[in-house]
Amino acid sequence: MCLVGEMKRDHTWFERAWEVSNHRCSKAMRMLGRYYFFENKYETSIECYDKALAINKLYPDIWFTKGCAHLHIKDY
Repeated sequence: MCLVGEMKRDHTWFERAWEVSNHRCSKAMRMLGRYYFFENKYETSIECYDKALAINKLYPDIWFTKGCAHLHIKDY
């Protein structure tokens, strides 16, 4: 489902993947976080990244983007 969402550029597929996986698919949350980040919805992006990183912490690019989102909302 995540691959379909990437190909179609449709974030609803990431939400479906998250629900179908019983909230265990970190990729779905990573992709949703990226989607919300580029839509300038930084708070929602941070929430998604937090959920993804709670499952798998081994994504340095996600840590960096999450930090950038915190800087955008001036949450130091």
